[in-house]
Amino acid sequence: MRRGWPPADALSRWLHHPLALDMIRFITLFSGEAVGAVMTTLQEKFTAELIAAAHECAEFGYYPQRFLQMIWEHGGVATAKRLVGSSDTQSGLKRLKTAGRLDLSLEKIMLKSEYASLFTPQDLEAARWRLEKVEKAINV
Repeated sequence: MRRGWPPADALSRWLHHPLALDMIRFITLFSGEAVGAVMTTLQEKFTAELIAAAHECAEFGYYPQRFLQMIWEHGGVATAKRLVGSSDTQSGLKRLKTAGRLDLSLEKIMLKSEYASLFTPQDLEAARWRLEKVEKAINV
């Protein structure tokens, strides 16, 4: 386990803490993502799903600290847009593929129909492209 990283059970306790949703709202509001009450609720749900996915990664020994830091600094939606907008394949996506857990990737979460309205068609296409790229790179 990395120094300074909370153990998985600590993160789990935090996610189930009564103030966790307030913290997710804080991240969303102060990252500049808040657009309106309905949109904020969807953004909060997306951010919460990203954080929960990061927690699940800890169960197989992957601790995405930088990813969580980006969510804290920019919010879930902005973090997703930044990462899929990059032509580089992040090491985290490769690790998720190796672990057989691409379902925890932000790309897979972005592509869920319920979150489509948070992203441009270009963002969603970039997420699909990144998933295809990591599949081909590791399967070759």
